[in-house]
Parts: sequence; C-alpha cells; structure tokens
Amino acid sequence: SGAFLLAFNEKTPYLFTLVDHFNDENSVIVRYSGMTDQANIIKEYRISTIDYKIDLAITIEPLMQNVELQPRIFIPVPFIPVVDVEKVAGIVYNSRGSLEEIKLQDNFNTVWASPNIFGVQGRYFMNALISDKNSFVQRAYFKSQGKNLVTAILEGPVVQEKTTWNLSFYCGPKEPVSLVAVDKRLEGAMGYGWFAPIAKLMMYLLNWAHTYVKSYGWAIILLTIVMRLLM
Repeated sequence: SGAFLLAFNEKTPYLFTLVDHFNDENSVIVRYSGMTDQANIIKEYRISTIDYKIDLAITIEPLMQNVELQPRIFIPVPFIPVVDVEKVAGIVYNSRGSLEEIKLQDNFNTVWASPNIFGVQGRYFMNALISDKNSFVQRAYFKSQGKNLVTAILEGPVVQEKTTWNLSFYCGPKEPVSLVAVDKRLEGAMGYGWFAPIAKLMMYLLNWAHTYVKSYGWAIILLTIVMRLLM
C-alpha cells in the first residue's frame, strides 16, 4: 500500500496510465505515465524474475516555470499483521561501512544525507533503496503512520528541467542467500553480531539439513542432536 508513491509539494498525481508492459530474459518491465498541470511523469519498473531486485526509472518534465517541483519517494514497511509480533525498524548504511538497524521511536526527527542504503524492515521482510546511480536522494527520513506502520521517505532535488533518475531496491525476505544475491552489504540485516562466523555456519547447516528432511522443525532437532554429540 503506497509503495513507490511519487509525491510533490503539491498536486501529486495519484492516477497513472499503463503505457507499456513486456518481458525480457530475466525481468518484467512495466511503464506508467502521469501528469499534472505542472509536470509530466514517467515511472518504469524493471522487476527481476530471478531475485528480489526492483529497478525504478523516474522521468520528470516540468511544464511551468517558477514552480518548485521537489519529488519524494515513499517506501512503506513490509508489515505482516498475521505473523506474530513484528519487529519494525529502519536500516541505514552508516559511515563505518556497515548496515545499521535504526530504532525508529528515537529517530523520527533524524535526517540522513544521501544514504547509500536506506529502508524499512519487519522481522522477516525488507524494503530498501540499494542503489542511486544519478544521486536522486538528497536526504532521507522516516515517518510514522501508526503502530508498526512506518514509511521511509527519499527526498529528491528541486527539478528545473526534464531529468531521469535510476534507483534500485531490494523488496523481499530477510534470507542470507536472497540478500547477498542482490547486494552483499544487505547481509548485515541478519544481525549476526559478534558471533557472525558461527551463526553463518549454523545457518548453512540448518538449511542443508532442511533440504533432506523438508521441515525446519526436524532440521532444528537434527542439528541440535549433532551439536550435543559433538560436545
């Protein structure tokens, strides 16, 4: 709900028309157009069929002079109410070169300048910007719309002439294999902490056992027995 909404200071276009829809070797491409009396907008999504990557190309063409057009992209948290209690948090790639989990209740008034990775996550899924080739994002911040309903907002520059930006997002499960397939930096979202080498080994063994017993319940029991025998 509200994913990839492109909002302006005023006169945000909520209605877009499908312009094109086709498949290539590893993706589905859909292109939409929208307009107001201030601008023409083209949004093109390239949705990968082999991983959880979505490329978004945005073209904005101003139609009026002396009107300030400053776009913002809204990325909502992938909150799933039916799955126990969600652990909703933000994620930011910090200056130390690692992925940091942000406790949102303490950071709704914080602004990040041109972050490399920025997004929101629940316990099991993540929506996050991972690439901004044309420097669209000038600053980013979080907005709350109620308990567990949080949106990451990517604020772009003031548009004065026709411009196209290319951005990429990860929208999918927090699984090591899936995360690394799109961007190795995202593995930090698993939160292994100080025991990362051991945790990664245990995760690998758990998934290996699952391929044979076809149940994570039995895989955990099997792994537990093996570990007890070793100790």
